Parts: sequence; structure tokens; C-alpha cells
Amino acid sequence: MPRVKQNLSPHGVPAIPVIYVKPLTSTNSY
Repeated sequence: MPRVKQNLSPHGVPAIPVIYVKPLTSTNSY
């Protein structure tokens, strides 16, 4: 259980900001 949580932690942290920056840049371009 601790191994899955640690694997999801580093993978989920960078995935959240990347998704937020993508839509933000697309909206700013418009």
C-alpha cells in the first residue's frame, strides 16, 4: 500500500500542474 501511494504521489503532483498550465496557456492565446 505504501509503495502505490508513493508512486502515485510523484506522478500525480506533476500531472496536476501540467494539466492546469495547458488549458491556461490555450485560453490566454485566445
